[in-house]
Amino acid sequence: MLVSWKETLESLQATVPLPFPVTVSRRKLSNGLQGYCKLLMNGTTKISIVVDKRLSESMQSDVLVHEWAHGLLTPFIYEYTDHGSMWGIMFARCYQAAYE
Repeated sequence: MLVSWKETLESLQATVPLPFPVTVSRRKLSNGLQGYCKLLMNGTTKISIVVDKRLSESMQSDVLVHEWAHGLLTPFIYEYTDHGSMWGIMFARCYQAAYE
C-alpha cells in the first residue's frame, strides 16, 4: 500500500507522538545518508528529523518511520544510532501506525 509522506507524518504524530516537540524536514543529504534524527538541547529540548528529499515519496515515508523510531528513544538514549531490540520495538510501533 502506497502512503504519502504527509499521511505517514500525520499517522505518526497522532498514534505515536514523540516525547519532545519535533521539526520534520526534507533536504538534500550527502554521503549516502537517507535521513537522521537528532536531539537538540540548546534552550528548549526538541527533536529534528531530516529525510533526503531526492528519495521517492514512498522511500521518504519509510525513512521517516525509521527515524521516528529513533525519536521515540530520545528520553532514554541521547545518541542512539544502534538498531538493537529497543529500537526494533519502537520501529514496529511506528510501522504499524504508518502502514496498518
